[in-house]
Amino acid sequence: TGSGGGMPGETIKMVGIRRNPNEPLGLTVEVDEHNQLVVARIIAGGMIDRQGLLHPGDVILEVNGSAVTTPEELQTEISRAKESVTLKIGPSIEEEMKSARIMMAGGQVKSGKNLEAGKKLTCYMRALFDYDPTEDNLLPCQEIGLSFQRGDILQIINVKDPNWWQARHAGEDGPIGLIPSQELEERRQAYVPPEADFVHKISICGTRISKKKRKTMYKTKQ
Repeated sequence: TGSGGGMPGETIKMVGIRRNPNEPLGLTVEVDEHNQLVVARIIAGGMIDRQGLLHPGDVILEVNGSAVTTPEELQTEISRAKESVTLKIGPSIEEEMKSARIMMAGGQVKSGKNLEAGKKLTCYMRALFDYDPTEDNLLPCQEIGLSFQRGDILQIINVKDPNWWQARHAGEDGPIGLIPSQELEERRQAYVPPEADFVHKISICGTRISKKKRKTMYKTKQ
Protein backbone atom coordinates (compact mmCIF):
# COMPACT_ATOMS: atom_id res chain seq x y z
CA THR A 1 0.00 0.00 0.00
CA GLY A 2 1.04 3.60 -0.44
CA SER A 3 0.74 4.64 3.18
CA GLY A 4 3.20 7.39 4.00
CA GLY A 5 3.75 6.61 7.66
CA GLY A 6 7.07 4.90 7.03
CA MET A 7 5.81 1.74 8.75
CA PRO A 8 5.84 -1.52 6.77
CA GLY A 9 2.29 -2.61 6.05
CA GLU A 10 2.81 -6.13 7.33
CA THR A 11 3.68 -4.87 10.81
CA ILE A 12 0.32 -3.14 11.29
CA LYS A 13 -2.29 -5.31 12.99
CA MET A 14 -5.91 -4.91 13.95
CA VAL A 15 -6.82 -6.09 17.45
CA GLY A 16 -10.41 -6.71 18.50
CA ILE A 17 -11.15 -6.52 22.23
CA ARG A 18 -14.32 -7.79 23.86
CA ARG A 19 -15.01 -5.29 26.57
CA ASN A 20 -17.06 -5.23 29.75
CA PRO A 21 -18.01 -1.54 30.10
CA ASN A 22 -17.86 -1.82 33.89
CA GLU A 23 -14.30 -3.19 33.93
CA PRO A 24 -11.16 -1.17 33.12
CA LEU A 25 -9.06 -2.46 30.24
CA GLY A 26 -6.11 -2.97 32.56
CA LEU A 27 -3.37 -1.05 30.80
CA THR A 28 -1.58 2.27 31.04
CA VAL A 29 -0.28 4.27 28.09
CA GLU A 30 2.21 7.07 27.55
CA VAL A 31 3.57 9.25 24.76
CA ASP A 32 7.17 8.24 24.09
CA GLU A 33 10.05 10.38 22.87
CA HIS A 34 8.95 9.72 19.28
CA ASN A 35 5.47 11.15 20.05
CA GLN A 36 3.89 7.73 19.67
CA LEU A 37 1.08 6.58 21.97
CA VAL A 38 2.48 3.36 23.38
CA VAL A 39 1.30 0.73 25.83
CA ALA A 40 3.38 1.34 28.96
CA ARG A 41 2.26 -1.66 30.98
CA ILE A 42 -0.31 -4.43 31.08
CA ILE A 43 -1.87 -5.12 34.47
CA ALA A 44 -1.64 -8.83 35.28
CA GLY A 45 -5.05 -10.45 35.46
CA GLY A 46 -6.80 -7.51 33.78
CA MET A 47 -8.95 -7.64 30.66
CA ILE A 48 -6.10 -6.98 28.20
CA ASP A 49 -3.83 -9.47 29.98
CA ARG A 50 -6.50 -12.20 29.90
CA GLN A 51 -7.07 -11.76 26.17
CA GLY A 52 -3.32 -11.64 25.50
CA LEU A 53 -3.56 -9.38 22.45
CA LEU A 54 -1.45 -6.37 23.45
CA HIS A 55 2.06 -6.06 24.81
CA PRO A 56 4.15 -3.27 26.40
CA GLY A 57 5.73 -1.20 23.63
CA ASP A 58 2.84 -1.65 21.17
CA VAL A 59 1.88 1.62 19.46
CA ILE A 60 -1.85 2.45 19.44
CA LEU A 61 -2.71 4.22 16.18
CA GLU A 62 -6.52 4.12 16.01
CA VAL A 63 -9.56 3.15 18.08
CA ASN A 64 -12.59 2.01 16.04
CA GLY A 65 -11.24 3.88 13.02
CA SER A 66 -10.46 7.15 14.82
CA ALA A 67 -6.83 8.23 15.10
CA VAL A 68 -5.53 8.70 18.65
CA THR A 69 -2.26 10.37 19.63
CA THR A 70 -2.71 11.18 23.33
CA PRO A 71 -3.94 9.28 26.42
CA GLU A 72 -6.89 11.69 26.59
CA GLU A 73 -7.97 10.91 23.01
CA LEU A 74 -7.65 7.19 23.74
CA GLN A 75 -9.81 7.54 26.86
CA THR A 76 -12.45 9.46 24.90
CA GLU A 77 -12.67 6.87 22.12
CA ILE A 78 -12.71 3.94 24.56
CA SER A 79 -15.54 5.62 26.47
CA ARG A 80 -17.54 5.99 23.24
CA ALA A 81 -17.10 2.33 22.40
CA LYS A 82 -19.42 -0.25 23.88
CA GLU A 83 -18.65 -3.96 24.13
CA SER A 84 -16.41 -4.07 21.06
CA VAL A 85 -13.19 -2.10 20.63
CA THR A 86 -10.98 -2.44 17.54
CA LEU A 87 -7.45 -1.07 17.84
CA LYS A 88 -5.00 -0.47 15.02
CA ILE A 89 -1.59 -1.38 16.45
CA GLY A 90 1.86 -0.62 15.09
CA PRO A 91 5.31 -1.64 16.31
CA SER A 92 7.36 0.56 18.61
CA ILE A 93 10.37 2.32 17.14
CA GLU A 94 12.26 0.87 20.06
CA GLU A 95 12.46 -2.86 19.42
CA GLU A 96 11.61 -3.60 23.03
CA MET A 97 11.69 -1.77 26.30
CA LYS A 98 15.10 -2.06 27.88
CA SER A 99 15.32 -4.96 30.27
CA ALA A 100 15.61 -3.35 33.64
CA ARG A 101 18.14 -4.33 36.21
CA ILE A 102 16.02 -4.86 39.25
CA MET A 103 17.13 -3.99 42.75
CA MET A 104 15.78 -6.40 45.30
CA ALA A 105 16.69 -6.25 48.96
CA GLY A 106 20.25 -5.14 48.33
CA GLY A 107 20.94 -7.67 45.58
CA GLN A 108 20.69 -7.21 41.84
CA VAL A 109 18.51 -9.51 39.78
CA LYS A 110 18.96 -9.08 36.06
CA SER A 111 15.83 -9.20 33.98
CA GLY A 112 16.22 -12.37 31.96
CA LYS A 113 14.13 -15.17 30.55
CA ASN A 114 12.42 -15.71 33.89
CA LEU A 115 11.37 -12.05 34.16
CA GLU A 116 10.02 -11.40 30.67
CA ALA A 117 6.80 -9.46 30.25
CA GLY A 118 3.76 -11.50 31.07
CA LYS A 119 5.67 -14.19 32.93
CA LYS A 120 4.69 -14.78 36.54
CA LEU A 121 7.43 -14.98 39.13
CA THR A 122 7.09 -16.31 42.64
CA CYS A 123 8.73 -13.80 44.92
CA TYR A 124 7.53 -12.72 48.34
CA MET A 125 8.81 -9.58 50.00
CA ARG A 126 8.12 -7.80 53.27
CA ALA A 127 7.34 -4.09 52.94
CA LEU A 128 9.54 -1.84 55.05
CA PHE A 129 7.35 1.26 54.61
CA ASP A 130 3.69 2.26 54.33
CA TYR A 131 2.26 3.04 50.89
CA ASP A 132 -1.00 4.82 49.99
CA PRO A 133 -1.51 5.08 46.21
CA THR A 134 -4.02 7.93 46.61
CA GLU A 135 -1.19 10.14 47.88
CA ASP A 136 1.35 9.20 45.18
CA ASN A 137 1.72 11.92 42.55
CA LEU A 138 3.93 9.71 40.39
CA LEU A 139 1.50 6.80 40.02
CA PRO A 140 0.13 6.82 36.43
CA CYS A 141 -3.36 5.78 37.55
CA GLN A 142 -4.20 5.82 41.25
CA GLU A 143 -7.10 3.38 40.84
CA ILE A 144 -4.68 0.54 40.02
CA GLY A 145 -2.28 1.19 42.91
CA LEU A 146 -1.96 -1.36 45.71
CA SER A 147 -1.91 0.02 49.25
CA PHE A 148 0.08 -1.72 51.96
CA GLN A 149 1.56 -1.14 55.39
CA ARG A 150 4.97 -1.74 56.88
CA GLY A 151 5.33 -5.44 57.65
CA ASP A 152 2.87 -6.65 55.00
CA ILE A 153 4.00 -9.61 52.90
CA LEU A 154 3.60 -8.91 49.19
CA GLN A 155 3.66 -11.37 46.32
CA ILE A 156 5.60 -9.72 43.49
CA ILE A 157 4.04 -10.74 40.17
CA ASN A 158 5.84 -8.69 37.52
CA VAL A 159 8.99 -6.54 37.65
CA LYS A 160 9.37 -5.67 33.95
CA ASP A 161 8.78 -1.95 34.50
CA PRO A 162 11.74 -0.24 36.22
CA ASN A 163 9.45 2.14 38.14
CA TRP A 164 6.36 0.12 38.98
CA TRP A 165 6.08 -3.50 40.05
CA GLN A 166 2.84 -5.49 39.95
CA ALA A 167 1.98 -7.17 43.23
CA ARG A 168 -0.79 -8.46 45.47
CA HIS A 169 -1.05 -9.19 49.17
CA ALA A 170 0.32 -12.66 49.90
CA GLY A 171 -2.22 -15.33 50.76
CA GLU A 172 -5.10 -13.38 49.24
CA ASP A 173 -6.82 -13.83 45.92
CA GLY A 174 -7.28 -10.10 45.70
CA PRO A 175 -6.58 -7.74 42.82
CA ILE A 176 -3.10 -7.20 41.44
CA GLY A 177 -1.98 -3.57 41.60
CA LEU A 178 1.03 -1.34 41.05
CA ILE A 179 3.57 -0.60 43.78
CA PRO A 180 6.70 1.57 43.51
CA SER A 181 9.78 -0.43 42.60
CA GLN A 182 12.72 -0.65 44.97
CA GLU A 183 14.68 1.69 42.70
CA LEU A 184 11.93 4.31 42.42
CA GLU A 185 11.31 4.38 46.17
CA GLU A 186 15.03 4.66 46.95
CA ARG A 187 15.35 7.52 44.48
CA ARG A 188 12.32 9.26 45.95
CA GLN A 189 13.62 8.88 49.51
CA ALA A 190 16.99 10.32 48.52
CA TYR A 191 15.37 12.92 46.24
CA VAL A 192 17.56 11.99 43.30
CA PRO A 193 16.10 13.28 40.01
CA PRO A 194 15.52 10.51 37.47
CA GLU A 195 17.78 10.31 34.44
CA ALA A 196 15.26 10.80 31.61
CA ASP A 197 13.19 8.54 33.84
CA PHE A 198 12.99 5.48 31.59
CA VAL A 199 10.88 7.24 28.94
CA HIS A 200 8.22 8.02 31.58
CA LYS A 201 7.55 11.75 31.40
CA ILE A 202 7.20 12.18 35.15
CA SER A 203 9.14 14.21 37.63
CA ILE A 204 9.79 13.87 41.32
CA CYS A 205 7.23 15.98 43.19
CA GLY A 206 6.65 17.00 46.76
CA THR A 207 8.78 18.41 49.51
CA ARG A 208 12.51 18.01 49.35
CA ILE A 209 13.87 15.18 51.44
CA SER A 210 17.43 15.39 52.66
CA LYS A 211 19.68 12.87 50.96
CA LYS A 212 20.09 9.81 53.13
CA LYS A 213 22.18 6.71 52.98
CA ARG A 214 20.85 4.03 50.66
CA LYS A 215 18.16 2.06 52.46
CA THR A 216 16.35 -1.13 51.60
CA MET A 217 12.65 -0.67 50.84
CA TYR A 218 11.64 -4.30 50.61
CA LYS A 219 13.11 -7.32 52.36
CA THR A 220 13.14 -10.68 50.63
CA LYS A 221 10.90 -13.12 52.48
CA GLN A 222 12.65 -16.42 53.05
